[in-house]
Amino acid sequence: MRIHTLGPKTTDSYLAADHLIDNKKAKIVLHSSFEDIYQNLDDLKNDYFLVPVAYQNHQHQTSFANYHYRYWQKLSIIETFSLETMPMVLLKNLDNRNYQIALHAATTELMNSTFATSESPKPIFVQSKPLAFDAFKNGDCQYAIVSHNFDEYELNHLNYRTLKTFTPQMIWCLYHIN
Repeated sequence: MRIHTLGPKTTDSYLAADHLIDNKKAKIVLHSSFEDIYQNLDDLKNDYFLVPVAYQNHQHQTSFANYHYRYWQKLSIIETFSLETMPMVLLKNLDNRNYQIALHAATTELMNSTFATSESPKPIFVQSKPLAFDAFKNGDCQYAIVSHNFDEYELNHLNYRTLKTFTPQMIWCLYHIN
């Protein structure tokens, strides 16, 4: 059994797939984006695909629901389950004033619940929270919403503060690729 999902190993997707293989004999295959998996379903026949129901692709203006209906003949739901996500944090670089925030599109509502609509930073959408962390670490943005699974020493060069912590649950869908 091969389960395709979003990588790298620092993503919630990897942790959810790892949770599944505790109960099944499986190999986890990591991809750089969910879009990559959806675009290659014909090449992945008889494998499995794990995706969170909150998945959104800002670039293509699509979501889990769009893809679920678009590929209903190629994907069969095998299992759904819920898990807590890794804690997420809103970070602020105190020395950066570009008023941009790196985030995955699925976490947009976390940003919106924190900032007044008229005061929201300009979003810079990335494919995963580890990429949002990289953008923040590299000084590309003033804010980021990331999983709090990083080592503090990675940010020693930055004058930053954690503004808020989020601990939501996620619903996951395991598909068989027909």
